[in-house]
Amino acid sequence: MSFAALFMLLIIAQTSQGLPWFNAHRRCPKGWSGFSGHCYFFSKEKATVKDAITKCAYAIEGGRLAQVGVPWKKTGWNFRLKYMSRVWIGASDISDEGKFLKLSNAKVIKYTNWNKGEPNDWNKNEDCVEWAGVGKWNDNHCANKNFFICEQN
Repeated sequence: MSFAALFMLLIIAQTSQGLPWFNAHRRCPKGWSGFSGHCYFFSKEKATVKDAITKCAYAIEGGRLAQVGVPWKKTGWNFRLKYMSRVWIGASDISDEGKFLKLSNAKVIKYTNWNKGEPNDWNKNEDCVEWAGVGKWNDNHCANKNFFICEQN
């Protein structure tokens, strides 16, 4: 076996074991996690939705609040999210009550995971979507401060 073939086998074997410098889905910047061709950053500080959007945009080119298209269980991030309590995700019905759109492109969200009784627009003042510690979504006041997840594809 040639040195090049042996080297490739070694790389394949090591990457399948999940070495920290390699992401099977995509190479992401340090501190970001990859899933399904996208990179994600989990904030360590809380912010309003407006500030979270700005922080995501400045964190990385093409950065935005994460858009949920699959159940979080499929990402393997439940262990990380449960310690963050409440987390802003990139959806809102601020422009048309009851019609939740992706903040990045104003398209209707297809996948939802609302907590029982949600969305409820409590006090006519809940227009932003948060992942609420129990694995379900809640609509909440956009000026509240939560952790947030940035995404880049």
